This record gives sequence, structure tokens and C-alpha cells, in this order.
Amino acid sequence: MNGSIMIKCEPFSEEVELLNRLVANDEHQQQQQEQEQLQDQELRTFCTYKLKLADDTIALLESQAIDIECLRKMRLEDVDVLFDGKPLGPKILFREAFLEWREEIGLPCKSLRWLSTHKRSAESEDSADSQASQPKRAPSSSGPTVAALLWDECTQQQQSSLLPQEKDSLSNRVPPVSYQSFRWPMTPVTLKDILNSSTLGRNILAVGELGVLSKSMQCQLTAIIIAYHMEFETKLSTPQLENYAYCISTLLPHENPLSYHIPRGPNRRNPGGSLYSRFINQKISQKALAIVVAAVRVMSSGMKKFGDLIGSIDEGTSSARFILFKAETAEVVCFHQKELRQIYPQEGWVEQEPQEILAVVQECIAKTIEKLRELGGDPATDIVAVGVTNQRETTIVWNRETGEPLYNAIVWLDMRTASTVDQLLETVPNKTKNKDYLKPICGLPLSPYFSAVKLRWLMDNVPKVKAAIRAGNCLFGTVDTWLIWNLTGGPAGGVHVTDVSNASRTMLMSLESLAYDKTLLKFFDVPVEILPSIRSSSEVYGLISFEPLRGIPLSGCLGDQQSALVGQECLMRGKAKATYGTGCFLLYNTGTARIDSSHGLLTTVAYQFGPEEPPVYALEGSVGVAGAALGWLRDNMNLMASVSESEALAKTVPNNGDVYFVPAFSGLYAPYWNQEARGVICGITEDTKRGHIVRAALEAICFQVRDILDVMNSECGTPLVRLKVDGGMTINESMMQWQADLIGLDIQRPTFVETTALGAAMVAGRAVGKWDIENVSVESKCTEFRPAISEDERDMRYSKWKMAIERSFGWESNTL
Repeated sequence: MNGSIMIKCEPFSEEVELLNRLVANDEHQQQQQEQEQLQDQELRTFCTYKLKLADDTIALLESQAIDIECLRKMRLEDVDVLFDGKPLGPKILFREAFLEWREEIGLPCKSLRWLSTHKRSAESEDSADSQASQPKRAPSSSGPTVAALLWDECTQQQQSSLLPQEKDSLSNRVPPVSYQSFRWPMTPVTLKDILNSSTLGRNILAVGELGVLSKSMQCQLTAIIIAYHMEFETKLSTPQLENYAYCISTLLPHENPLSYHIPRGPNRRNPGGSLYSRFINQKISQKALAIVVAAVRVMSSGMKKFGDLIGSIDEGTSSARFILFKAETAEVVCFHQKELRQIYPQEGWVEQEPQEILAVVQECIAKTIEKLRELGGDPATDIVAVGVTNQRETTIVWNRETGEPLYNAIVWLDMRTASTVDQLLETVPNKTKNKDYLKPICGLPLSPYFSAVKLRWLMDNVPKVKAAIRAGNCLFGTVDTWLIWNLTGGPAGGVHVTDVSNASRTMLMSLESLAYDKTLLKFFDVPVEILPSIRSSSEVYGLISFEPLRGIPLSGCLGDQQSALVGQECLMRGKAKATYGTGCFLLYNTGTARIDSSHGLLTTVAYQFGPEEPPVYALEGSVGVAGAALGWLRDNMNLMASVSESEALAKTVPNNGDVYFVPAFSGLYAPYWNQEARGVICGITEDTKRGHIVRAALEAICFQVRDILDVMNSECGTPLVRLKVDGGMTINESMMQWQADLIGLDIQRPTFVETTALGAAMVAGRAVGKWDIENVSVESKCTEFRPAISEDERDMRYSKWKMAIERSFGWESNTL
């Protein structure tokens, strides 16, 4: 078929030949480029090489004495008159070429949307005879039609995330979108306008190729065509089906020969088949129309060795990895991982080089693709989407024109901003120095932990950042934003976005509106122009622009802890997980309800599975130092050669020897939020051995988890009965048993512990219709650890831990 597509309609008719001519591939693309400057030459040359018109159409223009100057002045109404009584196909091709050319030379016609909206307004004042000449519409009840409601709803949801001034600007710029604003026949320009009017439609456009549209997007695109049609007609004719298919295939070209099948219903009231009939008869929700209606089927060509694969970029504090999962089975096909270097310019300062982060991620992708090819896979066809998960509060600023970082990335556990927090507390009204002053808006206390404080430090202390902001060239983002911007083009059109889970950790986003809040922006004095736009966790943000993933949708984003919550399938209210890595983080799913903690926990966005889905919230407790304590024992104290030795060393002693270690190297996080605390080791005697210190470090993580769980149980009202765990440290079975002992709960550890990467793959797959998160479980076999000590022993050991905590307070302020 040489790259062309065949349109099949039921019943099949000889009119299909017309459509096949309409959608035939352009064999003169090179000639078109060579003739870009022929706008002032004679009509036939201009129409042949510039507008690509057929001889019959050119002859029609010549017969009416229409020259190039006439084309410059022609209106859309003139096109209708010119082709009155003529075949539909040539008219569609001419109108498309005509509109594109007028736009290109700076003399655009008013859009179809504008013309139709204003024409309808004028027509409403005409006589009844004039109204009777309007196109026939499907019978409907009083009030807006289903299609109008659907697309008005999409528009409202799109605008709900805008700041008030942006909403005002938008409302003054374009009229509300409704299918009632358009006329049949549809054109590619009309379809593009309609798709651009909603987030759903923009996702379809972002994919760019009809051949790689997911099943979900095929259904959504079908809903658009059917809803458009039902505004005007009660029966789909073969020419109309061909017209719609032509518009789709023109706007979303094919790379591979495909058969584009449009089924016909058994009667005139059922133009879209049984699923559409079910929608009509059962009156299911408008949302279901956009997802369920399936009147268009795209037949995939060729077989994939591994089926559909979803890539996950998992960029953590100490390493980055790229993993390829089989869609919906969560089976790992291949992966590559590489460590990341950390920089310590001063005590308490932790940095990373942004370009190194990007380079390591790109290397992991390249190595993984090499392994896929060695296994017989093809990245061009097998990989259908990529997601990103990342260390969250780590802050990066860079130049939008060059892509060069303006400073090293300030890592989430960096403590340099303690003085910045003090300065900000001085600005709290009434001089209360209340660190929870902003918590009702963003869910977070003032702490060096969060991105807005780090950004404020950069603006105050780095001249290059100040200059870039003044020049309008500065961009801010957390690591997810930095990676997405670079992977989708960087200075050459990179997408500057973040998702709600990462934005909720900046202290700049309102948990209620999921948009940047004016009060927060004013408090931190941050210009909104440097901030990324906030999107849902599961939607197409853009296409990757570099090999070997060029053209693949980047369609999922979650902060690492939220990603682990999704990967552990803690998708119902009352489920919780703990991730053990450099730090340790507990998230408790609170559903669509935001619970404001009064005991030091954070209210955060867990995820949002699409721009039209409601956000789900969580309570979070953060342990600043978990695996980092073992690294300190290895690097600073030389108590072991590698972290992997920690379990064996801890098992050389029968108990902890009454030694308690509080690793508050840079203060304590939840539930204490005491930045002046410092590390202490209590209970050392002459009998204390190396094994006791290592075991105390491991037990410190377990005790801090209990600190958080006690608060979660009291504030959520539904105590946990088991805790799901993941992360690299969970391979230490002794520590997992001690964790069960010290919290008195069963511990469930999945066979596959890297659920952080899995969560990002799941939301990316969901966005392109390849992963049904809500209905397809990926739970694997779990290892369970049950408590093996008495309640009395558990409480006695915990009381000594609390004594050690008290001894860690006040070291910086000398208030012991």
C-alpha cells in the first residue's frame, strides 16, 4: 500500500474510492518545499505546486477567472458558492489548502469557530423562514445537548487550574467551545480546533501519529466524531463517514499501512454500533462517552515480541535507572542503573550537578535500549509510553534560552536554608513566627525541606539567578520538570511542566485548587513566570525528542514516594506504604479528603489519574535519614566496608545492648520538625561493640517509622493492620523483622521491591490506554514479617527511644 491507508465502511460502497484518493500520500513533498516562493506567479503553477490542487479544481478556478489576488480576498462563503453542486472531495481539499496558505501569508480567514458562532448569533434574529434553512439536527430534550455538555465540561475543567487573571484573559480571547459552533462537513482545521479546545483533545494531538494512538484515545477520538455528527444528523451516510476519516487521517498521519475501520449500526438511531446504543439507552455519564464509545478501530500492524512496553525513568537521590515493564503485568523486561554523585560544599550542604543527572538518565535509557535490542525487541514499536518519577524537593534553576543550569541542584535534604526559614518566619503576620502559618493552604510547615525555601535562597544568594529572572530567562523546576523539559526538546521547544504530586511539595500550590496560590507566591516573592505549569499525574505532556525514544509519548509523572504508593496499589482510603531508601517515607491514602494534621504530618497530593479525574490526597511522614545513616557509618566512621554488610554485623550481637542512635544529622523531620536537633548515640558502655552501633542505626529507622504510624493512626481514625514496604533497604530481612516487632504490625514486602519505578510506568501506561490501573492488579507474592516480641517489651524499648530523642533537641540553640 506504500504507506497509504484504506478506509472500510459498513456497508462498503464504491464511494470509498473517492476517500482513498483524498488520503493518498503526498508524493511531491520535496517539490512543495522547492516551490515555497511561488506565491506571485501565474495561477496554474501556484495551485499545482503550492496548494497541491487537482486539475479539475484548477480548471474550475480558471473558468471563474479567479487569480491569485482573488484568492487573497476570498472568504469561506465564497468557497461554498464556488463549489456549489460540485463533488465534496475536491471542495474539502481546496478549503484545507486555502486556509493553510492564508494563515501562512498572514491573511488568515476568520476561524470556522468564529464565523459559525457569529453567524448563528445573526441568524437567531432572522425570520422563521431563515431558521428553517438550518441543517437538520438530532431531536433533543430541552437544554444543552450531550456533546455540548461534554465539551463545555472539558473547557471548564481546563480553566479551573488557571489563575484568575488567566481565566479573564482566556474568556476575553475566545468564545466557549460547543459543537453547535460548527457546520458539516468537517475539515482537518475544524477537527484541530475542536481537539485543541480540551485537555482530552490536546492529548490526542500530542501523540501525533494515528498508528500509535492507544485504544483509549481511539475511543475518545471516536466520541468526538459521533458527538459532532449527532448535533446535525440522525443518520451517518457513507460520504460523511469518509469525510470524518479523511479529516482524522490528515490531521494524524500514519507511519505504517493500517486499515481504519468505521463500524455501522443496525439502524439510523444507532450510528456508532452497540456501545453507542448502550450510551443512548442507558444514559450513562458524559465522561463515559469520551472513554467508552468505540465506533473507530485502528488495526495494529505487525506483532511485538514483548507486547506493549512502558518505560520508567526512576531518578533517585543516589542513583537513576530506566526500566521497561510489560504493560499491565509489571514484568520487567530489562533495565539499567547508575549511581549519582553528590557534592558537599559545606557542612549541611548537599548538591548535585543537573547536567550530570540528565546525562546519567540518558545513559540508562541508551543502555536499556541496547539490552532490549539484544533480546530481540524493537524500541520504535514496542515502547508505547514513558513515565518519570523523581526525588521530589530537589531544586534546579536554569536558563530557558541555553538550557544551562544557573546553579547546582540543591538536594532535598540540604540544610543551608535554615537561616532563610528564620527570615521568612519574621514576616509572618503579628510576629508569631508560626511555622504552620501556610499549612492551611499548602499542607506544609515552613522548613528547609521544601522547594520554595530553596528557590528563595537561590534568588537571594546567586547573582546569575537574579540576572536571569530580571532578563526573563529563568526557569525553575524540581527534577521531574528538568528531565521532562530536556527530554521533550530543551531550548528547542521543551515542555515546562510538573505534576500535582511534585507541585504539592513546593509550598507554592494550593491543595484545594491545584494551582499556584497568590498568597504563597507573595509570601515567598516568587514570580509565577519562572514556574512550570501544573498538570495531572497521568496525561501526555509531550513527545520525547531524542534517540532512541524519539516520538514516544512522555505521559506520566509522580514524585518518588507517591509513585511507590501507586506501585504498591495503595489506591483505597486507609492503605499505607513505607519506602526505605536514603530517607524513609510513609504515605497513608486519605482518598479525596484532605486531612489537616495537628501532630506534624504533611498533607500532600498522592496522585491525579488524568486532568478530568479528582485528586487523591495522603498524609505523609518523612524520616530524613534512613539508609544515609548506614552510609555515614561506612564513610565517616569506617565501621564497615559496604552497606550490604550491615545485616551481618548487626546479627553478631544478640540485642541492641541498650544502645540508641538518633541520626538527626540535619534536624528531625516528622512528627517533630525540629531543625535544631542533632545526632546522638546513647547508652554506650565498655561492652558496646561495632555490631551494637550498626544495629542501633537500623533500629533507629524502625523507631522513626513507629513515631509516624502512631500519629497516623490517631489522626485518621482507622488504625492500620499491616504495612506495605518497598525500597532498597527492605532486602535486609533482620531489619524488616525488627520493624514488625517495634510497630506491632504485620509487614508485607513484595517480591519486586522497586515499586517506585513501577508506579510511574502505571500512570504513563494509563494515559495512553495501555494500563487499566483501577481494574488490573499487579500485586505479586509477598514475604510477610509478623511481630515476635511482647507488647511490654515493645513499649519499654520505645520509651528509651523517646528519651534519646529528647537528648537530641536544642544543640544548635544551646537550650538543653
